[in-house]
Amino acid sequence: MIRRTGWWRAGSAALVIWVGLGANALAQRPPGTTSTGTQDRFSTAGLITPKTRRAVDAGLDWLSRNANRDGSFGPPNARIAITAIAALSFMANGSTANRGPYRRDVRRAIRFLANHVSTDPSHRGYIYLESDQESRMHGHGYATLALAEALGTYGPNDPERAGELKRALVRAIRLIERTQSEAGGWFYNPEDDGNHEGSITVCMLQALRAANNAGIYVKKRVVDNAINYIKRSAERRDGALTGAYKYSLTESQTSFALTSAAVGTLYMCGVYDSEYVRLGLLHMNRTLDDHLGSGQFYYYGLLYASQCYFQFGDDTWRRAYPRIRDSILRNVVSKVQSPENAGSFRSRSAESAYGSVYATAMATLTLQIPYRFLPIFQK
Repeated sequence: MIRRTGWWRAGSAALVIWVGLGANALAQRPPGTTSTGTQDRFSTAGLITPKTRRAVDAGLDWLSRNANRDGSFGPPNARIAITAIAALSFMANGSTANRGPYRRDVRRAIRFLANHVSTDPSHRGYIYLESDQESRMHGHGYATLALAEALGTYGPNDPERAGELKRALVRAIRLIERTQSEAGGWFYNPEDDGNHEGSITVCMLQALRAANNAGIYVKKRVVDNAINYIKRSAERRDGALTGAYKYSLTESQTSFALTSAAVGTLYMCGVYDSEYVRLGLLHMNRTLDDHLGSGQFYYYGLLYASQCYFQFGDDTWRRAYPRIRDSILRNVVSKVQSPENAGSFRSRSAESAYGSVYATAMATLTLQIPYRFLPIFQK
């Protein structure tokens, strides 16, 4: 049986939690503590180890030092997506645009993303940079997610900026809605050209969820069609679900990363007691070790897997997350290896083209999921 939460009508409940926790209670670093030292009471006991805290602090400090002059992050070829992921990681630590040790980084990154929401009638609402030929709709989805997570932190203290940000976010959401393919998915460019694939569809659906949490109206029809797309991308053999998820409705390639992204997003959207989720989780458990060893999209897969395991909670989360955490920590660059890059995280396999800034942003974001400061990481 499939149970729906009706999250598109849920309003801003998670936003209220974010404002109450992140913006007011946790964004300032008390004297004599690390930036994450006061957050342990909100984490899952035992999962945020001292080693993890030190790695997160060092990683975020390194990330902050390696911001571009305009407040963005990463190389020109994937700047939109990497800037959004970096902003999310700083916010996952408790900083906002106005408070916290990384407030300047959050404020400048969010401003950069909002300033790149196009007003061109041909692709109004598209968040893009001319030099960025890698991010495209992936970047748009992550950027929309970051804008949605940041919106509630401006509040009454900065109504003008909050209004500007809301207008930019609404334009970004409307672009997502009107570029959905007839099949229910999205593709690399901001247009409905009949193409579609799973990883971008997941990215769009999470952005829609975050915007809804921030009080932005989202069309239920768009959400329903996207959920159906993900379910239809589930692999079948002899008519039976295997638990794996395919790259698209027309291509048979499956992976741990695609499966984690699909299962976690279905669960986030209210598909709970379903074979699509149960079998997907079993497939993830069977293939996790392979991904930790040689997964093609290592950090991408672990970010979505951690979100998925966290949503399931209890023993599932407690068994899987320490393995993910410890694997990620093995990628920290030491002073001996590279003094100037100490604290960053090494890039892996297919993601090496995006560099250490991407790897560090993804790694620190994933390691901070237990803090539950971002609404998208809350149950």
